[in-house]
Amino acid sequence: MLAAKFASRSLARKNWTRLMSTSASPSSYKLVVIGGGAAGLAVSSTLSEKLGKNEVAVIEPSPVHYQQPLFTFVGGGLKDFKDTFRPTTDVVSPNAQLIPQAAAEIDPESNTVTLADGSKVSYEYLVVAAGIELNFGGIKGLADAIGKNGVASNYSPKY
Repeated sequence: MLAAKFASRSLARKNWTRLMSTSASPSSYKLVVIGGGAAGLAVSSTLSEKLGKNEVAVIEPSPVHYQQPLFTFVGGGLKDFKDTFRPTTDVVSPNAQLIPQAAAEIDPESNTVTLADGSKVSYEYLVVAAGIELNFGGIKGLADAIGKNGVASNYSPKY
């Protein structure tokens, strides 16, 4: 009986701390999504509606979310570049928790993600939607040519 009373208090305190916290995140979620691009945002938005507020976390280090498909319209003169990005905080579902860090390691045995600062986030379910990493140096001569003489990329806001 006493253990149940303390467990109930502990759970209430944990939920209250989660609700009132201004820190980046509590340490445990039903679902963790690595990646705040189109795929990660679609999954986290849909499932946070089903699972409830603060049961889903999105791990995304970039403070800016680019809508990369619009880059084609910028290149074609149909859109301004300023229309292609928004703060990441504005595009993550209000039902999900944004963790503004990079994922450094995944440990599926313990259902944890280690963040860049060394802290850990645990999960019941994990979605990895980390997107691509650009490597213009992977093609001989491209790193020197990109951004010059009409050489461009629809994958980078820089070029």
